[in-house]
Amino acid sequence: MREIVTDGYGCKDTTSGTINAYKPVAAFNAVPTFPCVGATVNFNNTSTGAASSSWQFGDGGTSTTTSPAHIYTASGVYTVRLIVTDIHGCSDTATYVGYITVTQPVAAFSESDSFSICPPLSAGSI
Repeated sequence: MREIVTDGYGCKDTTSGTINAYKPVAAFNAVPTFPCVGATVNFNNTSTGAASSSWQFGDGGTSTTTSPAHIYTASGVYTVRLIVTDIHGCSDTATYVGYITVTQPVAAFSESDSFSICPPLSAGSI
């Protein structure tokens, strides 16, 4: 940066310097991204320049922990949002649409043969 100042008498002075402007950058990952209902999902905040974090997990759950764990209680596809703020109040947001897919396995079986190949049991007396 270079600044030139002129006073009321027409005298000028010049100064130069560097201004550093920083902005946090929000980023994260999670493991697993395809959990079953009730499983813990661990979120890892990989943001740079952040002093605080605010999470929205897409199911109504929130956290201000830097790298939280969250449990989804219903099947669905969830969008996760992380808002980070630096010490100067500047912020950045990372929104990962449809990032977490929670499933509920359904147990099922079928019988392939309804006929028995074993002889019927019989009780005898001695």
